[in-house]
Amino acid sequence: MDQEISLEKHKDIVLNPWILFLPYLPVIVIALAVGIDAATGYGLAGRLPSSPYQVFLYSLIFGNPHVIASTLILLDKEYIRFYGRKIFIRAVFVSIIVAAILHYLGMNAFYAFFYSWTILHVNKQQLGIGKMLNRQYSKQYDYWSWLYVAVSIFIAIGVGYFKVNTHVPFQFIHDFVVLGGTLTLLFGLLIVLRIKKDIGKYYLLSNLALLAVTMVCYLRGFTLFAILMSRFAHDITAYIFYVTHDINRNTPKPKQFIYKLTRNRVPIWLVCMAMSIGLAALLLVNQSVLLFNIAVALNGFHYITEALTWKRDSLHRKHLSFDLN
Repeated sequence: MDQEISLEKHKDIVLNPWILFLPYLPVIVIALAVGIDAATGYGLAGRLPSSPYQVFLYSLIFGNPHVIASTLILLDKEYIRFYGRKIFIRAVFVSIIVAAILHYLGMNAFYAFFYSWTILHVNKQQLGIGKMLNRQYSKQYDYWSWLYVAVSIFIAIGVGYFKVNTHVPFQFIHDFVVLGGTLTLLFGLLIVLRIKKDIGKYYLLSNLALLAVTMVCYLRGFTLFAILMSRFAHDITAYIFYVTHDINRNTPKPKQFIYKLTRNRVPIWLVCMAMSIGLAALLLVNQSVLLFNIAVALNGFHYITEALTWKRDSLHRKHLSFDLN
């Protein structure tokens, strides 16, 4: 009996895929807030911060922590052997691109590149999850995904997320958001009709709702909301993945050296959160150029590694599973 209890205790966590809809709940709240503001003429947009990064609590809990959590995962000998060469090749390739941009185009172009990469990374994760839930290959979905990303980038430019001069005329940005966004929504609805799995349909509809509300926020001047929604969905989803992975990978026997030190003393989920939020706080409260550059480098490293770690044949996927029945 004791042995059965022990085995049950160490059984891997299998995620219910419906939990992935939770990060989209703020979309409903924000849509209601924007609608009420339009009806009452309260002028809420002018009373809010212009960026989620001006909200300390958001930056502390939802900004860099999942980036750091993804890096902590790699402190594992088996993972270093498996991913090391792939990460190194990609890191060298990105370094060459960054060096060329800085040398020939300057810092302004680098930030434009970095912010575009960030938006690509954020949206591709959520749309990639949708592809997993659909469980059917579709070229149309892939084309639609890139259109979705392009519209998201132009919205970000339009609300000033890039914080640099992109030299793109505002009228072109506005027209692309309105026309391209409308096309993306219509194209997405057509793809919904082709998806057989209900959960895949609902997840795609969630991403369409997110884009639609983001477009409205852009048009109504809600900069904070326009930036916040996709980031929040991405950051929370990623954190669910990393914490679940770490628990499954390091239970009952820790393989990552930090978890070896804290074994039987502190729960893995608490160590992961404490370490990632603690290091994120250090980057947030210290405004030195060195730590800022470290934060940028960590994010770039995160974009490289996350493009590898959740692929179907990766080691990470062995410790993260969903009940898709």
